[in-house]
Amino acid sequence: LRMDVYLERADARDALLSAKYASLDDLPEGASVGTSSLRRQAILLQKRPDLKIETIRGNVPTRIAKMKEGQVDAIILAKAGLDRLSLSDEISETLEADVMLPAVCQGIIGIEYREHDDNIRNVLQNLHCEKTGLIATAERAVLQAVDGSCHTPISSYAVFKSGHDMHLQTMILAPDGSDHHYFEDTRAVADESAARIFGQELGDKLKQAAPAAWIK
Repeated sequence: LRMDVYLERADARDALLSAKYASLDDLPEGASVGTSSLRRQAILLQKRPDLKIETIRGNVPTRIAKMKEGQVDAIILAKAGLDRLSLSDEISETLEADVMLPAVCQGIIGIEYREHDDNIRNVLQNLHCEKTGLIATAERAVLQAVDGSCHTPISSYAVFKSGHDMHLQTMILAPDGSDHHYFEDTRAVADESAARIFGQELGDKLKQAAPAAWIK
């Protein structure tokens, strides 16, 4: 096992795929977009309330096939998944974070192991990227503070600007995109405790600002 190979976060951005249109802006009024993510739905409707959101399920190739068959005009998927499946050529537009703020831990690989299995822990430690771990801790702390899940229209995205300076963006939206609350901050984060506290504080702000119906 190479000691210099770490599981850093992959590209956290979302991607738009369409057989007919080159970008989100190119989609005509009333175009249909397939996604099973409430976060993506809310952000899409916030920016383009004219769009028709369709629930689409299945693995990545299945969703791409449904889009190409004309069931929807476009779909939104995680760029990291497409990259890992060697399907990046299917992407019409990569959506920047200021267009579609990523989901909690999108692009991060997490591995579970038995609590007292020191042998496996030592092996996995060789793969662990410290900064990616701190990013995951901060983003997950936001979600935990809100008491949210994958069914909550919430985004949490952290990056290290330089050294230990972490920039954390958080957002929660009405499912129909009609309203949202956004908070961001930058502070020094050098360990898991600091990352957890940072995420908790911004998550608490989201929870206080958002109507309970958005979370439930």
